Amino acid sequence: MELNIKENPVYLSLLRQYTKNKILYPLKISWDITSRCNLNCFYCYKKYDLNKKELSIKELFYIVEQIKKIKPLEVTLGGGEPFLREEILDIIKSLKKADIWVYILTNGTLLTENLIKRLSNILRETDIIQISVDFLYHKQNKKTLKAKYFERKKLESLLKIIKKYNLKVYVNLTPTKYNYKEIIKIFSLCEEIGIQGFGCTPLVPLGGANLNLKVQPETLIKIEDELKNIPVKNCSYLGGITTIYDFIEVKKNNKNAKVKKIKNKVKNILSCTAGRYQLHIDESGNIYPCVFCMNKIYKVGNIFEKDLEYLWNNGDWGIFREGRDLSDTECESCLYFKDCLGGCPGISYNYYKKINKPDPRCPFNRNEKNNKRF
Repeated sequence: MELNIKENPVYLSLLRQYTKNKILYPLKISWDITSRCNLNCFYCYKKYDLNKKELSIKELFYIVEQIKKIKPLEVTLGGGEPFLREEILDIIKSLKKADIWVYILTNGTLLTENLIKRLSNILRETDIIQISVDFLYHKQNKKTLKAKYFERKKLESLLKIIKKYNLKVYVNLTPTKYNYKEIIKIFSLCEEIGIQGFGCTPLVPLGGANLNLKVQPETLIKIEDELKNIPVKNCSYLGGITTIYDFIEVKKNNKNAKVKKIKNKVKNILSCTAGRYQLHIDESGNIYPCVFCMNKIYKVGNIFEKDLEYLWNNGDWGIFREGRDLSDTECESCLYFKDCLGGCPGISYNYYKKINKPDPRCPFNRNEKNNKRF
């Protein structure tokens, strides 16, 4: 049965720590334990520097101790490819001794049966390994798009080994115009093998993501509807094929839709949990509100200069706790503002280099003067 984090007694206990706009400690921390990756996926929102100096073992475990000190409910380990760090098993062991849930983001290419067996002796039912899959059937894309291609038999073998050791695994895909036709097929394979979850990470205009990769919203909505109607016994659909902006785009393009005049309150807008319930640590120990906000303007500090607890309680989290001002934008009169609250501030700044701008994925944003649109 799928664990619902919001029904977990630990989660509910932590929620009681509320102050006005934050909790005393973050519920979730994401941490890039390396900047290295053995792949170069064409859609990836991160930019990797293979020559960047890695943290020492001592520095890595200093961060681990800082995390354990404030004891979040969950830590997501990513990168880069986290299994490129030989210390990852010891990091996970240390986090588990503190009863912290662990979520591992991996491309799966370095997982061997021996490594999976060792992981099975550390991880518990609350912990998850998420494996990204780009293509399963179109091998030609491996060369032309620098994408990770899993042969069906190889992926099936890997997933069966993980199941053999009773580890919880999710499969994840980023929909693009090159692989959207494989979404149903990959989900069906997950159901056939007995994988617990399948989800998607929407394409975002960051890092190496090419703006021409986007799939038409009508197509994504149709695929998601088809997937939800597939009878399943094992694999839960975790969402992510569509975003709110796909539905808004379809409604906006409907010529028969009635347009209402509306006036929204667009000041002091808190549109997400970044900086209030969660934070991100990059491969150098820099602290940000979330993984989409790794820009110097949003940097709160560095864990080697001031400890994590101090930064959480005394750092400058800016708009993530004070809210954005979206005056003089399309948000003021948008009928769907209550559904997105201006979208992701990290994506907005990375795209427009301005703090108080709506999400570039919004179809109404195209009307803004001098704005490019994703």
